[in-house]
Amino acid sequence: GGHRGGAEASRAAVEAARSLPRGGAVDCLQAAHCAVQAVARESATRGAGTTLTVVAVEGIGESSFVAHVAHVGDTRLARVRDGRIEALTHSQTIPGVLLAAGQITQDEYETRNDRHELLQYVGQPASIVLKPETFSFLVLPEDIFLLTSDGVHEVVSDTDLRAMVLARSRSSAKRMAHTVVQASLDADTRDNATCLVLQARRGVGPSPPHRRGSP
Repeated sequence: GGHRGGAEASRAAVEAARSLPRGGAVDCLQAAHCAVQAVARESATRGAGTTLTVVAVEGIGESSFVAHVAHVGDTRLARVRDGRIEALTHSQTIPGVLLAAGQITQDEYETRNDRHELLQYVGQPASIVLKPETFSFLVLPEDIFLLTSDGVHEVVSDTDLRAMVLARSRSSAKRMAHTVVQASLDADTRDNATCLVLQARRGVGPSPPHRRGSP
């Protein structure tokens, strides 16, 4: 939530999503959407909104897990697996849609002035139907997931993110998140820099996520 009322919108979204500990990703996102719409109706925070990526991890069997994702906005979920980094969600902006469709290059995307203008956001008016990006996938041992705000992935390349994560793959999720955010600050990011790291360890479920963010 980088605009007017953004802090209140983000807080309301997280609290609403967490209020459904056994809810699916889509249910959590919808609860967050309704909560932020209420914030957006208040005079002091009128029109507030936020981006949100929900990851709900479900156990199947004794040691297998499936991640269910619901995503709206321009935060990003990326996965580091087998030494490679892959963005799993797409930025819901016009340039982001064009990039995902292969109609523009990454270099062209980075020069677009409208790459921060969201097509969708949590808390948008009820007259606009919310259409989250949703998908599921099997979590493999040693997978590492990075949830980042655009103040991170807009200034730190995937190559550098991959290198940081692999160099600290035996470190805690907290330390990884700190390293990523510090790299964003060192790159003079002009936006909120937040990173959430989730690790899947062999023989156990994904460890609790750790968040690190700048003001």
